[in-house]
Amino acid sequence: MPHLPHALKCRPNTFSEVIWQSHVVESLANAIRMKQVPQCILLTGTRGVGKTTIGRIFAKCLNCLASDEPTAEPCLSCEHCEEMQAGRFPDFYEIDAASHTKVDQVRELQDTLPYIPTKGRFKVYLIDEVHMLSKSSFNALLKTLEEPPEHVIFILATTDPQKLPATILSRCLQFHLQAMPKEAIADHLSTVLKSESITFNQTALSHIARAARGSMRDAFSLLDQCLALGNGSITDTAVSTMLGTIDQEPLFRILQALSNHDGSALFTELTTLRRSGTCLATALNDIAELLQRIARIQLVGPVAEEGDPSVLADLAKSFNKELVQLLYQIAIHGQRDLAHAPSVDCGVEMALLRMLAFTHEAPEPPPTKTQQRAQPSSTTKQPQTAPPKQNKTPAETNLQSFWVDLVPRLQLRGLALALAKSCKLTQKTDTEWHLALSNSQKPMLQPRTEKALTDALVAHHGSAVQIIITFSDSNNPKSEPDTPDNTIKKQTNTPQNNPKPTQPTQSSDNPNVNKLIDAFSATIVDSTVVR
Repeated sequence: MPHLPHALKCRPNTFSEVIWQSHVVESLANAIRMKQVPQCILLTGTRGVGKTTIGRIFAKCLNCLASDEPTAEPCLSCEHCEEMQAGRFPDFYEIDAASHTKVDQVRELQDTLPYIPTKGRFKVYLIDEVHMLSKSSFNALLKTLEEPPEHVIFILATTDPQKLPATILSRCLQFHLQAMPKEAIADHLSTVLKSESITFNQTALSHIARAARGSMRDAFSLLDQCLALGNGSITDTAVSTMLGTIDQEPLFRILQALSNHDGSALFTELTTLRRSGTCLATALNDIAELLQRIARIQLVGPVAEEGDPSVLADLAKSFNKELVQLLYQIAIHGQRDLAHAPSVDCGVEMALLRMLAFTHEAPEPPPTKTQQRAQPSSTTKQPQTAPPKQNKTPAETNLQSFWVDLVPRLQLRGLALALAKSCKLTQKTDTEWHLALSNSQKPMLQPRTEKALTDALVAHHGSAVQIIITFSDSNNPKSEPDTPDNTIKKQTNTPQNNPKPTQPTQSSDNPNVNKLIDAFSATIVDSTVVR
């Protein structure tokens, strides 16, 4: 069985071999070329993205004998490069901070700083997982990191920079290493396997790269496991078994059943997944990912992707764009609700039922009601209250909406406000406002309330208007014709031109009684009782 080299042997040895983190290696290489080497560097990032590897390459660049000065590209063949590659260079100290957390150990390290390098140009201290140091250890390092000896270089690496004190961060030149994209991981794995003459499946490498989640070291670990499980080859079946991933074909059939509104086929595929021992939570997660890929095909276009692009393209054509967005939301919310479901199977099944409910083409009730209204009625047994509302024209509806919005802005109170709310605006021009008031509400039209409403409308309009109030039946405002008996015309030029009330103004010594008289146009019947 072919043997895959250990992950350490697959690490790059020069900056040019680094397949990712170009912004970091270019910055360090330029600093070396400009002879401005920082004496304290902080490398941050998730596990397996190259922090220790870049630190080792930087140490080689500083001590390579191929040039009289530090070089951005170590030769890898001189004595110093070979010793550093073998891990026995005396001036390179790689320290694990997780096992050297005590302040006494940091002070022992500081005791070696004043001495000049044994063989190289610089003493390089690579402290990994530096956030694990104790508070006393950080305090002991502060002064050293601020003014280290000229021949000392510190390289700090950590996955959790938030745990470092601000005093340490301010003394370091910080570089953040980004997680590697799955395409870069898959390409590098492919290059390594080709150099070792190991057969592999590109789809399997894509699954491994996705499972690595941006870590090259995790990808090599998974590759080692898959090589052992696949008996010397990297196959899709071995990777699916190792990672617990699901074959895409049943998921494609589930989406096809949703597209066809076929509940029977949907539950047949779901039962097949259950019997195969598949984790249904993983299946729901994969369905959400497939819906995302379908949406991308619909909105962006075909993209070279793992799996079966022809099936995805067919599904993209069969699904509505808005429906795909809705199904994706149901899938991700279904994953969130699994913790509250009676069981995982019940939660996943309910999510699929919810998708099926939204994909069904249910009969639309509004057209049926419209047809029922359109049918002629030959009997008069049923009372019809809706037709009068349907007879309203859009203009009348807009006028009434305008009046309803206008009344609160007229600053009316008491009975005048009630009168305005009871009126309906039937017609409006620059000089005339036609208001309709039902006969049952006619008592509200008193001289004082009419004057208050007139003054408010004139103040709002800003010019003289004629206000015409028409009394009519409450159910049909236009049922009675305008006659001199039921129409009151009001000609206004200014608020002062309004006629005075026909009834004499009465007053009382009691201010509260006067307020009631003004609000309700009341009259005093027995003045002695009031006093």
